[in-house]
Amino acid sequence: MENSYTMIEVMTQLSRGYVDDVVSFVRSYLRTSLSYFDSDKKESEKPYRLLILGMDAFFASTHYVRSERESGNGRYDISLEPKKKDWKGIIIELKTAKEGGELKKEAQKAYDQILTMGYKTEMESRGITDFVLLGMAFRKKESEAVSNRERENPASSHRRIILEKYHTPISLKRRERKQPSQQGHF
Repeated sequence: MENSYTMIEVMTQLSRGYVDDVVSFVRSYLRTSLSYFDSDKKESEKPYRLLILGMDAFFASTHYVRSERESGNGRYDISLEPKKKDWKGIIIELKTAKEGGELKKEAQKAYDQILTMGYKTEMESRGITDFVLLGMAFRKKESEAVSNRERENPASSHRRIILEKYHTPISLKRRERKQPSQQGHF
Protein backbone atom coordinates (compact mmCIF):
# COMPACT_ATOMS: atom_id res chain seq x y z
CA MET A 1 0.00 0.00 0.00
CA GLU A 2 2.93 2.33 0.63
CA ASN A 3 3.94 2.25 -3.06
CA SER A 4 0.45 3.13 -4.31
CA TYR A 5 0.13 5.98 -1.81
CA THR A 6 3.45 7.41 -2.92
CA MET A 7 2.54 6.92 -6.57
CA ILE A 8 -0.78 8.71 -6.16
CA GLU A 9 0.95 11.67 -4.55
CA VAL A 10 3.64 11.80 -7.23
CA MET A 11 1.21 11.54 -10.14
CA THR A 12 -1.09 14.14 -8.56
CA GLN A 13 1.86 16.56 -8.62
CA LEU A 14 2.39 15.80 -12.33
CA SER A 15 -1.27 16.52 -13.07
CA ARG A 16 -0.84 19.90 -11.37
CA GLY A 17 2.17 20.68 -13.54
CA TYR A 18 4.95 19.99 -11.04
CA VAL A 19 7.49 17.55 -12.40
CA ASP A 20 10.13 17.38 -9.66
CA ASP A 21 8.35 14.70 -7.64
CA VAL A 22 8.00 12.57 -10.78
CA VAL A 23 11.66 12.97 -11.68
CA SER A 24 12.77 12.18 -8.10
CA PHE A 25 10.51 9.13 -7.95
CA VAL A 26 11.78 7.79 -11.29
CA ARG A 27 15.41 8.34 -10.23
CA SER A 28 14.80 6.57 -6.95
CA TYR A 29 12.97 3.69 -8.60
CA LEU A 30 15.69 3.23 -11.21
CA ARG A 31 18.39 3.13 -8.52
CA THR A 32 16.60 0.76 -6.18
CA SER A 33 14.41 -1.49 -8.31
CA LEU A 34 15.42 -1.85 -11.93
CA SER A 35 18.42 -3.54 -13.43
CA TYR A 36 19.88 -2.00 -16.55
CA PHE A 37 20.10 -5.59 -17.81
CA ASP A 38 16.31 -5.32 -18.20
CA SER A 39 16.91 -3.00 -21.13
CA ASP A 40 16.46 -4.10 -24.70
CA LYS A 41 19.56 -3.48 -26.82
CA LYS A 42 17.50 -3.04 -30.00
CA GLU A 43 14.83 -0.83 -28.44
CA SER A 44 16.68 0.99 -25.67
CA GLU A 45 13.76 3.34 -24.88
CA LYS A 46 11.24 0.54 -24.44
CA PRO A 47 11.81 -0.41 -20.75
CA TYR A 48 11.73 3.26 -19.74
CA ARG A 49 8.58 3.90 -21.78
CA LEU A 50 6.91 0.91 -20.14
CA LEU A 51 7.92 2.17 -16.69
CA ILE A 52 6.44 5.63 -17.33
CA LEU A 53 3.33 4.10 -18.95
CA GLY A 54 2.84 1.93 -15.87
CA MET A 55 3.05 5.01 -13.68
CA ASP A 56 0.57 6.78 -15.96
CA ALA A 57 -2.05 4.07 -15.33
CA PHE A 58 -2.97 6.29 -12.37
CA PHE A 59 -4.61 8.64 -14.90
CA ALA A 60 -6.88 6.06 -16.55
CA SER A 61 -10.05 7.51 -14.98
CA THR A 62 -9.22 11.15 -15.77
CA HIS A 63 -7.15 11.00 -18.97
CA TYR A 64 -6.87 8.98 -22.17
CA VAL A 65 -3.44 7.36 -21.84
CA ARG A 66 -1.78 6.80 -25.23
CA SER A 67 1.59 5.56 -26.41
CA GLU A 68 3.35 5.84 -29.75
CA ARG A 69 0.60 7.73 -31.59
CA GLU A 70 0.84 10.25 -34.38
CA SER A 71 0.22 13.92 -33.71
CA GLY A 72 1.48 16.92 -35.65
CA ASN A 73 4.47 15.89 -37.76
CA GLY A 74 5.55 12.85 -35.81
CA ARG A 75 4.83 10.23 -33.19
CA TYR A 76 5.11 11.02 -29.48
CA ASP A 77 6.10 8.47 -26.85
CA ILE A 78 3.33 9.08 -24.29
CA SER A 79 0.37 11.42 -24.04
CA LEU A 80 -2.25 11.87 -21.38
CA GLU A 81 -5.24 13.66 -22.84
CA PRO A 82 -7.58 14.98 -20.15
CA LYS A 83 -11.22 13.94 -20.28
CA LYS A 84 -12.13 17.49 -19.17
CA LYS A 85 -10.90 20.29 -21.42
CA ASP A 86 -9.91 22.56 -18.51
CA TRP A 87 -7.40 20.01 -17.15
CA LYS A 88 -3.78 19.78 -18.25
CA GLY A 89 -2.74 17.66 -21.21
CA ILE A 90 0.54 15.86 -20.61
CA ILE A 91 3.02 14.88 -23.33
CA ILE A 92 6.15 12.92 -22.48
CA GLU A 93 9.00 12.24 -24.91
CA LEU A 94 11.82 9.87 -23.96
CA LYS A 95 15.41 9.48 -25.16
CA THR A 96 18.24 7.20 -24.16
CA ALA A 97 21.78 8.52 -23.92
CA LYS A 98 24.78 6.51 -25.00
CA GLU A 99 27.65 5.91 -22.63
CA GLY A 100 29.51 9.22 -22.27
CA GLY A 101 26.57 11.22 -23.64
CA GLU A 102 25.12 14.08 -21.63
CA LEU A 103 21.73 13.27 -20.14
CA LYS A 104 20.64 16.89 -19.86
CA LYS A 105 21.28 17.44 -23.60
CA GLU A 106 19.26 14.35 -24.49
CA ALA A 107 16.41 15.47 -22.22
CA GLN A 108 16.49 18.87 -23.95
CA LYS A 109 16.36 17.11 -27.36
CA ALA A 110 13.31 15.16 -26.21
CA TYR A 111 11.61 18.35 -25.02
CA ASP A 112 12.51 20.22 -28.22
CA GLN A 113 11.10 17.34 -30.27
CA ILE A 114 7.70 17.80 -28.59
CA LEU A 115 7.70 21.42 -29.76
CA THR A 116 9.23 21.07 -33.23
CA MET A 117 7.13 18.06 -34.22
CA GLY A 118 3.92 19.65 -32.97
CA TYR A 119 2.87 16.84 -30.63
CA LYS A 120 0.24 19.12 -29.00
CA THR A 121 -1.67 19.39 -32.31
CA GLU A 122 -4.11 16.53 -31.74
CA MET A 123 -5.11 17.65 -28.25
CA GLU A 124 -5.26 21.30 -29.28
CA SER A 125 -7.73 20.38 -32.04
CA ARG A 126 -10.00 19.02 -29.30
CA GLY A 127 -9.83 22.19 -27.20
CA ILE A 128 -7.01 21.38 -24.75
CA THR A 129 -4.99 24.56 -24.08
CA ASP A 130 -2.93 23.87 -20.94
CA PHE A 131 -0.02 21.42 -21.20
CA VAL A 132 2.73 19.79 -19.20
CA LEU A 133 5.51 18.96 -21.67
CA LEU A 134 8.20 16.66 -20.32
CA GLY A 135 11.34 15.51 -22.09
CA MET A 136 13.17 12.72 -20.25
CA ALA A 137 16.51 11.07 -20.93
CA PHE A 138 17.81 7.81 -19.50
CA ARG A 139 21.08 5.92 -19.35
CA LYS A 140 21.07 2.71 -17.36
CA LYS A 141 19.95 3.84 -13.87
CA GLU A 142 20.33 7.56 -14.48
CA SER A 143 17.68 10.01 -15.66
CA GLU A 144 17.24 13.70 -16.38
CA ALA A 145 14.27 15.82 -17.41
CA VAL A 146 13.38 19.14 -19.07
CA SER A 147 9.89 20.62 -18.82
CA ASN A 148 7.87 23.71 -19.70
CA ARG A 149 6.57 23.84 -16.13
CA GLU A 150 8.03 24.79 -12.80
CA ARG A 151 10.20 21.95 -11.74
CA GLU A 152 9.13 22.09 -8.13
CA ASN A 153 6.02 22.56 -6.07
CA PRO A 154 7.14 24.86 -3.23
CA ALA A 155 5.30 22.66 -0.74
CA SER A 156 7.31 19.61 -1.75
CA SER A 157 10.86 21.03 -1.80
CA HIS A 158 11.76 19.66 1.66
CA ARG A 159 10.32 16.27 0.74
CA ARG A 160 12.31 16.19 -2.53
CA ILE A 161 15.59 16.80 -0.70
CA ILE A 162 14.85 13.90 1.65
CA LEU A 163 13.83 11.65 -1.25
CA GLU A 164 17.05 12.27 -3.12
CA LYS A 165 19.16 11.89 0.02
CA TYR A 166 17.69 8.51 0.99
CA HIS A 167 16.86 7.34 -2.55
CA THR A 168 13.52 5.89 -1.52
CA PRO A 169 10.11 7.50 -1.29
CA ILE A 170 8.75 4.52 0.63
CA SER A 171 10.90 5.07 3.73
CA LEU A 172 9.77 8.71 3.91
CA LYS A 173 6.10 7.78 3.69
CA ARG A 174 6.46 5.27 6.52
CA ARG A 175 7.98 7.92 8.80
CA GLU A 176 5.25 10.43 7.94
CA ARG A 177 2.40 8.00 8.50
CA LYS A 178 3.60 6.83 11.93
CA GLN A 179 3.52 10.33 13.39
CA PRO A 180 0.23 11.26 15.10
CA SER A 181 -1.67 14.24 13.70
CA GLN A 182 -2.16 17.55 15.48
CA GLN A 183 -5.67 16.52 16.52
CA GLY A 184 -4.48 13.50 18.45
CA HIS A 185 -5.72 10.94 15.91
CA PHE A 186 -3.52 8.19 14.55
